Amino acid sequence: MTIEDEDMKHNTSKKISVVKLATTLEGKHIAVGYSDGLVNTFDLSTGEHIGTFQGHRSAITALTYDTHGHMLASGSKVSVFFCS
Repeated sequence: MTIEDEDMKHNTSKKISVVKLATTLEGKHIAVGYSDGLVNTFDLSTGEHIGTFQGHRSAITALTYDTHGHMLASGSKVSVFFCS
């Protein structure tokens, strides 16, 4: 899985849907999982895009932060990734 700090990198040739959301317990960050397998993270207080996680080849089916908000786990039908 790679992390991109640039703009969100969706394949715009097909319709993309939000399929999963996860927030840190303190509500500082939100992760958004999409039908194309990307995960974007945002700072909820500023709306700033933090990063894009690439690596899944299918829709995100699971998305969660750990209890401290330091690690994000994402899953699809064929893969699971952990990012800190």
